[in-house]
Amino acid sequence: MAAAQTPEQDHAIEIENPTADPVDTTVTVRRVTTGETVHNQTYTVQPNETVTAYNTRQADPDGIEEFTVSVAAYDLTDSLTVETNQCWGDVLARVTESDGVDMVYAIC
Repeated sequence: MAAAQTPEQDHAIEIENPTADPVDTTVTVRRVTTGETVHNQTYTVQPNETVTAYNTRQADPDGIEEFTVSVAAYDLTDSLTVETNQCWGDVLARVTESDGVDMVYAIC
């Protein structure tokens, strides 16, 4: 079975703060099929720290599901849709005052 068709529940959503100051960051995760918000929390990420905010397995996905991940910091928001399959890797949201939110992820 191809990686895109093989379920994989384990996808971490991480926030990285490479700056010298703490930053408040809000992470919202929604299940696409129902619109249900499965996670919505604000984190204070310390300087040069990376925190795991959420993992899609916490939503107990049924096979392959899509989740919209939104990360907000410095009054800017970036979003993307992830699938719970083996093609997707973890999501890293890098937050800086100059660039706002930059989402980095791996996909096959």
